[in-house]
Amino acid sequence: MDKIFNLSKKKNIKYALLFYFIFVIIGALVSGVISAVIVAVFYPDATTFEEGAKLGYFYGSRVAMFYCLILSVLLAVKKSLGLNPLALFLIIISPILGFVFGCIGGIIPVTILTVLEPKNNTSQIECQSNDNNSSSIQQ
Repeated sequence: MDKIFNLSKKKNIKYALLFYFIFVIIGALVSGVISAVIVAVFYPDATTFEEGAKLGYFYGSRVAMFYCLILSVLLAVKKSLGLNPLALFLIIISPILGFVFGCIGGIIPVTILTVLEPKNNTSQIECQSNDNNSSSIQQ
């Protein structure tokens, strides 16, 4: 599970697809719960299923938009992508797709961000320095 939830490492295609499915499910649950709470608290007069469904769709798409935006920005920061034009484009397009298609569409750019190489790969540098330290200690 560390390979899926560690946002600072590059993922291969298998883990990227698993990342996509897991975060779509999490996003759908988050959007559903938050929109249900908003409808229950602020619209107690919505008595029919149709009224509740319209309000849930209205707020659910907005919650999905913010979920995708926050996740894409968090991923870009963790990978230190900086002003990479592809990363900026994916960050901009993610909430738009999240608003229009929900988490199913909005997580696609986020998944593409997971397969990008981190800008500063400190984890490999730390591993190499630890290997060098252990070899010098053994000598």
